[in-house]
Amino acid sequence: MFHIVINDCDNMKLQGVRVSTSRQSPNTDNIHMQLSSRVTIMDTQIMIRDNCVSVSPGATNLWIENVACGPSHGLK
Repeated sequence: MFHIVINDCDNMKLQGVRVSTSRQSPNTDNIHMQLSSRVTIMDTQIMIRDNCVSVSPGATNLWIENVACGPSHGLK
C-alpha cells in the first residue's frame, strides 16, 4: 500500500507536501516512484510508520531535497 504513487511521469515536482498517519495505521510506504524520470521531491514532511520514499526499477534522474522523515525507515 502507498499514500502517493508516481508512475510513468516525466519532469514532475512534488513540493511542500505534509503526510501523517496514526500509530494504528498499516505498514505503508508514503511516496512510491516507478517508471518515472526527472522527478523532484522537496520541502516535504512525512510522518509515517514505514518507508518515507521508495524507489522501484525504472525510476531515474531523481532529486530528493529537504525531506523530513520519521519515525520511519527513510528512503528505500
